[in-house]
Amino acid sequence: MLHFFKEGSKFGIIDSKGKIIKNVYFDRIRPQREGKMLTYKGGVWSFFDEKGEKEIDINLLEVYSFYDSMALIRDGVGCGYIDKDYNRVIPCIFETAFDFSNGKAVVEEQRGWGVIDKKGRYIVVPSYDYLGEINCERALFEKNEKIGFINSDGEVIVKGVYDDACDFKEGKAFVNYKEKWGIIDKNGEVILKPSLEENAFYNGDYGFSEGFAVHTFDGKAAYLNSDGEFATAYKFDFGKRFREGYAGVCVEGKWNYVDKNFKYISDRWFQGVGEFKNGLAPINLNGKWGFVNKKGNIVIEPVYDGVEAFSENIARTLKGGKDGFINRDGYEIFRGAEKCELPYYVF
Repeated sequence: MLHFFKEGSKFGIIDSKGKIIKNVYFDRIRPQREGKMLTYKGGVWSFFDEKGEKEIDINLLEVYSFYDSMALIRDGVGCGYIDKDYNRVIPCIFETAFDFSNGKAVVEEQRGWGVIDKKGRYIVVPSYDYLGEINCERALFEKNEKIGFINSDGEVIVKGVYDDACDFKEGKAFVNYKEKWGIIDKNGEVILKPSLEENAFYNGDYGFSEGFAVHTFDGKAAYLNSDGEFATAYKFDFGKRFREGYAGVCVEGKWNYVDKNFKYISDRWFQGVGEFKNGLAPINLNGKWGFVNKKGNIVIEPVYDGVEAFSENIARTLKGGKDGFINRDGYEIFRGAEKCELPYYVF
């Protein structure tokens, strides 16, 4: 797998062993997806294969990564799509367009929002004021200032009776009716009658993650389970979504992790935490970042100014202003020669 690194304001490419594939040269870069890495330099987008060999240059305003073997493109007129052979299979005729998923994509044109297949044929004819991305085979729609849901074939599953809603996650969605929030399932059946005060649901993108969702109210966070029942009281200052069975929580300005029984995994508290990925999670101790395992034990000492989660058994780290990568043993496999401009670190 290929990874990008940054020196100054420019980007280069390395492999998973830390070998430089392309020296710093590119103005912009998108992470590898579906075996392709996408770069930008001087008005030209370029796709590279998994070995770092350039496959094509594309002169367009914007080119995005591949999803479901289709990549969204933008020219000076509108949005369209190319396939993995770089054929422009759907012309740039849409005002707005989302990535493909399971052979379908949500698009907007003059008549409204609809859904197309990979040949650009309408599955759902544009007629809605807005359509969200398709999640769990459901898409949120807005029409006449009311919210409902259709399935990916365009059939109305949940009538437009709600005032607000979040996308479906794990087969459930939060809905708002008369300034109260509740939960429905994919068929529109009510799991939790709208009764929660207007506030915020959070799991990183508003919804359920691994069976739980976070609701914040009056400055405190609580977790709900998939039955719409409170699994905790409003006792956290902040709560992150569950990943790999654990969630980061904040109490009185300090962070720890809880398991799904909401027991802390460690007696040690941190100044900041990230999410678990591949068994390890970022933590901040005394202003520096390292990694812990699922027992809360520090396995990579906090000596870095910034880190990202592990991917393909390596993690991006920032040290002394220089971009680099370490492996799961904490061994540095690459460090840039020059300091990089910030910010661009995310968990």
